[in-house]
Amino acid sequence: MMLIHPSHGYAPASVLDSRLKAPAAFTSTAALPIDIRRVTEATEVLRGGHLFDIKPTQTLAEEFMKQSSNHHVFFAYDRATNYPVGFAIGIEVYSMDKPVEMMLSELGVDESHRRQGIGFSLVNTIKDLALERRCAGMWVPLEPCNEPAIRTYAKSGATTQSAHTFIMIMTWDFNEHNMQG
Repeated sequence: MMLIHPSHGYAPASVLDSRLKAPAAFTSTAALPIDIRRVTEATEVLRGGHLFDIKPTQTLAEEFMKQSSNHHVFFAYDRATNYPVGFAIGIEVYSMDKPVEMMLSELGVDESHRRQGIGFSLVNTIKDLALERRCAGMWVPLEPCNEPAIRTYAKSGATTQSAHTFIMIMTWDFNEHNMQG
């Protein structure tokens, strides 16, 4: 299988998959000084607005939170300060021709708290929710040059589904797990 890598065109899948080895520097989630909590109020989303690419507005946050039956927002809070230091959003995707899947829509960690395992913990929170809700799988669209995200997702069990110049898809397949439960 050939995949496209942004810096050098076509590349064998093994070249891209070699990036999937997670670094040993991740901290155990049990040792992290954070709490991960589900966010259900727009005011709390705004409190963590610094974590987003573009700070959410009150109106957009309220509209998004109204969709909370299948939109799941989690924040990681610093235990010492109760300040939001990371977030993840999972969205259940329904289709007419396949079982429900969880899309990891967004993941962000405050720059001062990166490389501590917070992103990994947030991904696993969404992954655990997807399993709990009996999703057939989980997927995330991302840029192929986003090495930290690729390592984080791979460490939590994702594999590369497809990759192109500007986007790649990594997936978690839960079918075997859900058939056992």
